[in-house]
Amino acid sequence: MCSTLAAWLCSVLLFISKGIGANLLKAGIKRRRTKAEVSQAKLEVELKEEAEAAKNGRIADLEARLAALQQEAERNSNAAAILHQMHEAGVIEQDGSGNVNLRQQPSHAGSHDVSAFSSKK
Repeated sequence: MCSTLAAWLCSVLLFISKGIGANLLKAGIKRRRTKAEVSQAKLEVELKEEAEAAKNGRIADLEARLAALQQEAERNSNAAAILHQMHEAGVIEQDGSGNVNLRQQPSHAGSHDVSAFSSKK
C-alpha cells in the first residue's frame, strides 16, 4: 500500500511542481489576458462603436436626402401633369427653345382661366 500511496503522492507533487503555466496549456483552459490586451480590446470595441455610429449617421442623412428628392419628384410630376392638361386644352404653347408661354387669344374670347387645371385626374 505504501507504494501506491507513494506513487499517488509523486504524481500529485509532479502536477503541482509543473506550475500553473503547464495547466494552462491543457485543452479548454484559457489564459488570463494582460492589462495591455484588455485595454486594447476595449479600444477596439470603442472604435468599432464610433464607426458604427458614424455609418448610422450617414445612413440617416442619405435617407433624409432621399425623402426630400422624392417629394421634389412628386411636385415636379404634379406640375408636369398640370402643364400637360393646359397644353392639351390649348391654354399654353411651347416655343422652339422649350419655353412655355400663354397662347395669345383674341380679346373677345376672354382671359384664360387656369384655376380649372389641377394635378388630380
